[in-house]
Amino acid sequence: MMPLIIGLTAGYFCGMGISLSLLKISSYSLVVLKIIGSGYLTYLAIQMWTRKQINQDSRKPTFIRGVLIAISNPKALLFYTTFFPQFGHTQVDMVYLALCYGILSFIVDFSNMLISHFVSREISMNSLMWINRSGALLLWLTTLKIWL
Repeated sequence: MMPLIIGLTAGYFCGMGISLSLLKISSYSLVVLKIIGSGYLTYLAIQMWTRKQINQDSRKPTFIRGVLIAISNPKALLFYTTFFPQFGHTQVDMVYLALCYGILSFIVDFSNMLISHFVSREISMNSLMWINRSGALLLWLTTLKIWL
């Protein structure tokens, strides 16, 4: 579990660099990122809504897998391009913001994985179906909010 969390945190840092450099290259990159991100959210919502049962992923969580998950997440890239530039006026400010975000995301990811490990044993399959459908609805609403 720990290599995956460290990989996610490293991927967040890579994602910050990618998204901020995309924003400097072209203002159209934000529109392209919105299209890709909303398409990805719609895909995830459909997958969550139609999932019949939850299968445990038997693959071992690795550092590389965590980095790939974080970098391929368009929601995070959209967050970095819209949220961070509002508060960081210099490169030093951006470094401090990135470090604070990295430390906090590590703590939150570790807490989420720890809690989900213990809670997953107690939830019934019917409850998981409703949790998935609620999550799918929230993803669709988020996609709608991106475009309004």
